[in-house]
Amino acid sequence: MFPIIFFLISNLRTIFHPYQPNVVYIEGFNNINNLNDDKIYFLKKLFESYPLIIIKNIQNINHDNIISLLSPLDNSSYNHTYIYKSFDRSDKYEWKSDMLTSIVSSIYLINESLVGGGIEFISTENIYNYLNNYEKIAAKNMLINYNNFKLPLVFQADSGYEKYKILLLPTLFQNVSGWNLKDSNRWMKHFMYNKILPLRFNIQLKKNDLCIFNNRRLIYSYVPYSKYLSNRGFFLYSSILTNKSLSGIKPNKEDIYSSINAAYNCNWINSRSASLSSFKEFHNYYNK
Repeated sequence: MFPIIFFLISNLRTIFHPYQPNVVYIEGFNNINNLNDDKIYFLKKLFESYPLIIIKNIQNINHDNIISLLSPLDNSSYNHTYIYKSFDRSDKYEWKSDMLTSIVSSIYLINESLVGGGIEFISTENIYNYLNNYEKIAAKNMLINYNNFKLPLVFQADSGYEKYKILLLPTLFQNVSGWNLKDSNRWMKHFMYNKILPLRFNIQLKKNDLCIFNNRRLIYSYVPYSKYLSNRGFFLYSSILTNKSLSGIKPNKEDIYSSINAAYNCNWINSRSASLSSFKEFHNYYNK
């Protein structure tokens, strides 16, 4: 059992995870119908520093009242508009993020499966932070082609509490702009298996636990259910739409040479010309 730190705010108890500094648990919420200004303020301040909050055993969550809990956590939310869906878990890992449309999302465990309500998260800030210097330069000069849109690989912090982050959508990935499909897929496989997946951590939800998280600081996947289990667990997912746009890292014109060859220097691509091509694609994206 991890250590407990108490903060007596509206009878709430805050428990910090000993191994994951991005995670905090809250006990004592009890019922969403008891929501008040003190609790909302407490959650809002906590969410600024901690992108993953688990509220233990909160009762009476539904489609209508969840918005009163989530919308104050994003000052730029789009007229308190939200989306929700109810579903059981998949039979495979599917890494997800609604980073393009929202900052604040939540997952509520309605029915617990026989193996618990497992969800795995990965910090997008840690992905960037654990790259070496050559890899950071390469990442900051890459443009990713997705289905019908393009995005830089590295994004700036949304606030003073945040850091640079890598936002990558595996299910929508097509290729690195400027690279062919074979080289792009080889890089994507290497990057996922060596730079992203080793950073994942597991959160086990129990029935009536509510998990609130920042879409731009974390990606997530439900732990797949076993094909031998008929009870998969049942979740309610909610997301608050936001007006706040993503801000990608812009080209650094001070060190052109190292940026041009960065992808080649860190062995992400075996061709200097391809490294140059991706560099040009990234810079053209901001100069068009």
